[in-house]
Amino acid sequence: MARSKKEDSAIDNQDLADAQAALMAKAESSVAAPKSKRTTVIFHNQDGEAGSIDIFTSVNGKAYQIKREVEVELPEEVLGVIDNAIITKFSKGPKGEDVSRDVKRYPYTKV
Repeated sequence: MARSKKEDSAIDNQDLADAQAALMAKAESSVAAPKSKRTTVIFHNQDGEAGSIDIFTSVNGKAYQIKREVEVELPEEVLGVIDNAIITKFSKGPKGEDVSRDVKRYPYTKV
């Protein structure tokens, strides 16, 4: 008995879906995330309204909420993102001129 074109199409689509699922499973199993080096740090409180609240950051879709004044162990890539968080503070110089300086938004100490 011969199959119709509609039945052939349905079988081809199912075969394609099965092949795609197999490829995805193979790719997920072969790409294990390597453990990154971790560093222990303490984030310090700062002046201002937001100076004592938790620090929130995200790296490659993974979110981190970091407490201040507590030892925490973080991957190096998280510290890299935090090191790039710089703010510019302005003050008056001795002759009244504006002086700017860049400071870390989230200062910390390595333990």
